[in-house]
Amino acid sequence: MRKNNRDKREARIAETRKTDIENMKFHENKNLNLNQKGNVTNMSNITNEKRDKYYVAELKGGHVKPYRYVLFNAYINAKDKRDAFDQCNRMPRAKKHSKGFVISLEEITKADFIQGRIEMSKDPYWTSVNPQQQRAAMELLEDRIFYEPDYDYSKRYMYNKTDRIGRNIERHKNARKKYMNRYIDRRNDDNDFDTGSSLIWR
Repeated sequence: MRKNNRDKREARIAETRKTDIENMKFHENKNLNLNQKGNVTNMSNITNEKRDKYYVAELKGGHVKPYRYVLFNAYINAKDKRDAFDQCNRMPRAKKHSKGFVISLEEITKADFIQGRIEMSKDPYWTSVNPQQQRAAMELLEDRIFYEPDYDYSKRYMYNKTDRIGRNIERHKNARKKYMNRYIDRRNDDNDFDTGSSLIWR
């Protein structure tokens, strides 16, 4: 039963990933016009009117090996450089907990943006939908994987970790309070301390 559920889940993930990859292949889009040289002539259907700038970000990616990262380029359509950096913080597979995971962030032209997105759709690091496919493509990624035994955590990660620890402490306090009062019914008791008359033995 568990195997069937796992197979169904992997099938759903593969279908979703396949749809995303197909959406990224802008050169096959019916509304995207290409001239005889293959250059893009109409890009209005893949860009956001409110975001008129294009950037390429070189990022550190995870999910490869322990104490290692893989380099990959992400092509971003953003309002400004700050918006592009915020999108990098939401980028899947980016090693966001590592300080300095954005190695470079440069502005590019629309044509370079389109070409870069097409290259992203062919990158085995992006097209892998499960660990088996990624392991099969590791030979193609070997020259992009680097060793990083020690690194500093990013401020965003540390802030989130601090909040998470605080939430866990509060959750633990509430659970302990509930456990200590598990035999006490305080629904009809207005006092702060139980007098022993409202004990419920289960």
